[in-house]
Amino acid sequence: MERARPFLTTKRERELWYDHGFRKAIEALGTTHLASEYPATIEAEHARAKKRSGQVSWTTKMLDESFVPQFAGEIRHQISTNWNLPENDREWASDFFFIHMIRGVKHANIHHFNDAEGGLERFLASSNIQPTAMENGRWWIDVGIEISSPQGHCIQWRTAGHCAMVRMTLGVTEQKASTMTKVSHSRQENSRLFKSVND
Repeated sequence: MERARPFLTTKRERELWYDHGFRKAIEALGTTHLASEYPATIEAEHARAKKRSGQVSWTTKMLDESFVPQFAGEIRHQISTNWNLPENDREWASDFFFIHMIRGVKHANIHHFNDAEGGLERFLASSNIQPTAMENGRWWIDVGIEISSPQGHCIQWRTAGHCAMVRMTLGVTEQKASTMTKVSHSRQENSRLFKSVND
């Protein structure tokens, strides 16, 4: 039976991922001392995290950057080669994928609209990401555009102007710009922004 929200893991899947994957990968890549910094099981972390008030405060830890290139593969390896686990569990690990998010960088790389490529290159360099990394996997980049007045006038966005601004800036047809700026369609259409522009 298909789950209503398949992107959410079950309690059992979280236990499998942490107890047999994550924690074992820390042990394999690190030291005994490092592994002891992490709860032995996810159940132990649940017990530690629950406060008297009933609220939950999860542990967050920084992972040494030297682990990162091998970490995802090691989690998969720990689960897929654990012959004590049922075959379905071992196969489940082979489909893991990871999303890396760089957050808290708003206004960190302001550049002119005509220098988008240079701005991206500088951002990747400042984030220690190799330029060739974008050839692998799927990448989504959230870009903000700031419009300012050379005369220092205060600019107030009007909803009625969104369509014209999108059409002018992106060079798309009025119909496409109108679709992209409709409130009911904005999320879906903006997520396909680059596809729309290139169509």
